[in-house]
Amino acid sequence: MLREKTLAVLGAGMMGGALARGLVACAAMPPSGIRLFDTHLAKAEGLASELGPGALAVSSAQAAVEGADLILLAVKPPMVAGVLAEIAPFVLPFATATWASLGDARRAGKRILFEG
Repeated sequence: MLREKTLAVLGAGMMGGALARGLVACAAMPPSGIRLFDTHLAKAEGLASELGPGALAVSSAQAAVEGADLILLAVKPPMVAGVLAEIAPFVLPFATATWASLGDARRAGKRILFEG
């Protein structure tokens, strides 16, 4: 089901990285379906390289979410509202968006897997 979807991961740190790695490791999604954005581009590039061929690090949140079926906000809670405001004009009407933090990562991961 996810294999045909495109996932935008906003935040390539501990949480975003763990969820992206998990999706690839369990073969739920190929690396080529994942676009990564982080304010530190080198972090997104490193994760893309780790995920495998086709994973793409992009230089803006807009580039990550345009055309994405699924959006994972893996940013610190105080940043969520600002990131949502920034990406809102570029999100597809049928896209599923969720956010993860240490407190609700399990629930957020399930929403991505089962709402997509």
